[in-house]
Amino acid sequence: MDVLSLRTLADRSDTGIRYQPLCEESYSVPHPPRFSFGACTNELMRRYYAEVHCGAVGLYAAADIALFGEALLLRDGAALQCDEIQVYPDALQVYMARYRAMSSVLRIRPVRGRCVLLAGPGHTIYGHWLVDFLPKLYVLAAFGWDLAGLDYLVPSDTPQFGLDLLDLMGIGADRRIVYDHALDLVIADELLIPSMVRTHSRTSPLFGDAARFVASLVWRRNARPPVDGGMRRIFLSRALSDKEYRRRLLNRERIEQIAQEAGFAIIHPEQMPLLEQFALLGNARQIVGEYGSALHMSIFSAPGTMLAALLGNYSPVAGFLQSAVGEALAQPTGYVFGETVAGDPMEPFTIPEEALRACLS
Repeated sequence: MDVLSLRTLADRSDTGIRYQPLCEESYSVPHPPRFSFGACTNELMRRYYAEVHCGAVGLYAAADIALFGEALLLRDGAALQCDEIQVYPDALQVYMARYRAMSSVLRIRPVRGRCVLLAGPGHTIYGHWLVDFLPKLYVLAAFGWDLAGLDYLVPSDTPQFGLDLLDLMGIGADRRIVYDHALDLVIADELLIPSMVRTHSRTSPLFGDAARFVASLVWRRNARPPVDGGMRRIFLSRALSDKEYRRRLLNRERIEQIAQEAGFAIIHPEQMPLLEQFALLGNARQIVGEYGSALHMSIFSAPGTMLAALLGNYSPVAGFLQSAVGEALAQPTGYVFGETVAGDPMEPFTIPEEALRACLS
């Protein structure tokens, strides 16, 4: 199977694929962490400052294009690479292998008219919806599209929180085209493909506007629930959600006890409706939590909110996206680093108690 670039096809006049730019690619050195405590290493900081590039932001419109899984785009038997939606060469090879394995049993699913590819890699993870997929609505709106009048492709294995988020944004079941991501080959008359507004751990100059757009759309369409005004310092706990999760905090019970003694309310977000989570993050002024999806809810927090992320000092994949989010939203962000257990592929880590105390004080 040949591999082609979606951008290259869009540059030609005979392909039925067009691209509209919104923001050019950007290069910038990450702002330093506002603070750091614990087991920080030179290699950790080298990785922090190594990412300086964010890709361009724009919108593709493609006629007669096929979709398999959450992100494999196909045209005339060729697979399409598209860095703007995280379909990089290595990921593309994985998707192509899945496609070849299922090609003999795939069902053709035609979609008439126009639809949007909103989700993508990581669509079963909460944080990707917050910082990757929902901000794509800003890109659509920037080009004048009526969000409520479009149809959206939704993989069948999308978790309930993804559907709930779409509901909050005004994209109800009547605007969702649910397809079997393992068996269906979706062939759309016209597919709108908005790009992401971040690349790895760097955000586009438009990210702040996109995040504010998402939050404003939620609160325009939904009543803000009341929040205890005293809960200004919160600790986002993963105690109930990560039994098999990567980068597990081994001494969580003790760390949460220290945070509680310092005046932080221990919050388990998964026990709360989404709107209550967003309202709570909007009310908070100091937020502590393990690095991950829950901290990305800071897109609903006010400028000046301070965040402290707890993170192990080794991972081949974990980046520092929260710092870029904080930079875009004027939310000072720092870290308490713990020692990662060497050789364990799940990357559990332990936060030094004295480092956390120093941070919280």
